[in-house]
Amino acid sequence: MTTTAKRDAIQAYLGGNDLWIDGSDAAQEGTWRTEDGQTVPIPFETIYTPSEPNGGTADNCLFMDSDELGDFPCTATLGYICEVGKVN
Repeated sequence: MTTTAKRDAIQAYLGGNDLWIDGSDAAQEGTWRTEDGQTVPIPFETIYTPSEPNGGTADNCLFMDSDELGDFPCTATLGYICEVGKVN
């Protein structure tokens, strides 16, 4: 999730549901990585709600709802969304 355009498109699709998006800072607080270890290039100041991320070491996974992106406890039960490349 690196652009406001992607954020806006996904939020329009959500219909008010909360979803996990790929990213966690569980290994090192403040350093967001995907499940396969790649750095998540999140420009927090442009696509996050101003008060997020705000969970410190208690909230280590990235979520999205129709209003915001944020961090949340990884044990919460939410749906998820995946990005795939072009399908032929």
